[in-house]
Amino acid sequence: MNEKVTKEPAIPVVMRICDCLEERKILSQTEQNLLYNAEQGYTGECEFYAFLQDAASNKLLLLSSLSLRANNANFQIDSILINNETIYLFEVKNYAGDYYISKNRWFSHPARKEISNPFIQLKRSEGLLRQLLATHGIDYPIKAYVVFVNPEFTLFNASINYPLILRSQFSRFFRPSFFQQTPYSDKDFYVAQFLMDSHQDVIYKDNLPSYTFAELKKGIKCPKCGRFMRVETFYRVKCSVCLYIERNESAVLRSINDFKFLFPEMKITTKNIVEWCNILSARVIRRILSNYLERRGQGRSTHYIFK
Repeated sequence: MNEKVTKEPAIPVVMRICDCLEERKILSQTEQNLLYNAEQGYTGECEFYAFLQDAASNKLLLLSSLSLRANNANFQIDSILINNETIYLFEVKNYAGDYYISKNRWFSHPARKEISNPFIQLKRSEGLLRQLLATHGIDYPIKAYVVFVNPEFTLFNASINYPLILRSQFSRFFRPSFFQQTPYSDKDFYVAQFLMDSHQDVIYKDNLPSYTFAELKKGIKCPKCGRFMRVETFYRVKCSVCLYIERNESAVLRSINDFKFLFPEMKITTKNIVEWCNILSARVIRRILSNYLERRGQGRSTHYIFK
């Protein structure tokens, strides 16, 4: 085998939710902080992923944003590199500024605000990953590190023995000789495929914005600028701000995707989608639902699902 087998970083759920909520509600300061932290984390994971892609040869087993389960516990892994029959587990952080460690507690400087110790999270992920592999008869050494991707990050009082990699160390740690020089083995490929197959699309309810269907502003959002659209003709809608024009079908189907993502427990009915889109008649919505989705039920129980 001589190819890249990779899984790119996934957009955090909080970012997807906030994108759907934009213009529909005003985010609280707490929710804005959640979004900012998610954006920073995602940016860091993407930068690390891109660095490894560029630094490695074309023989690469690199998996990002894995959601796994072992010993009745869910855990997430930012990045895994399978290299020379060894699993490298990376907890990626995109911190900027000065931080220091005091008695195994982490603080920002000069604010002295305590943050979570990333080594604790790393240790938990490493332990659960070992259990997951062991239950399937996979005996691979694991080397786990916290990776700080931001060049503006400084850490004081860090022991030389800490499992961390700073941005200034990337070129030395990930030197060309670090990467597999020959095609990876079938065993390496099997482990990578096992981890890919074990990934679960889990939505963690903690640290997500709160919202209800009733409180959100209704309408069809423009795919270009995110503002609300208005009816242009019987067949088209138009953005009130950037003047982007879109056919009713694609606008409604896109809005249904947002509706189902935000409210997975609610059924796709003509009534719900008419209210959600706001600017189109029940006749138009019913036609689009009938043409593009699969009808289920009869009478008042009629609803639609994607084919």
